[in-house]
Amino acid sequence: DLSTKDPFFVLPVLTGISMYMLQKLQPMTVTDEMQKKIMQFMPVMMTIFFMWFPAGLVLYWLVSNIITLVQAKIIYASMEKRGIKAH
Repeated sequence: DLSTKDPFFVLPVLTGISMYMLQKLQPMTVTDEMQKKIMQFMPVMMTIFFMWFPAGLVLYWLVSNIITLVQAKIIYASMEKRGIKAH
């Protein structure tokens, strides 16, 4: 039943990991140290929130993150082949 929370917390943890991977892949444009720390803590905080969200919503977010990761990898690889700096 995707309308209830994930009883084993697998989806929230996978979503948190995917958020962390996305964060590491994309360039950090924030210069303020406090904002950097908040952004680094965001995947952990969202994982905790996702533990209580309906599994369907968390699954949607996870799939969206995975698609974004794949797209970013393809784009960065294409840019690298052309000699364009991604970050």
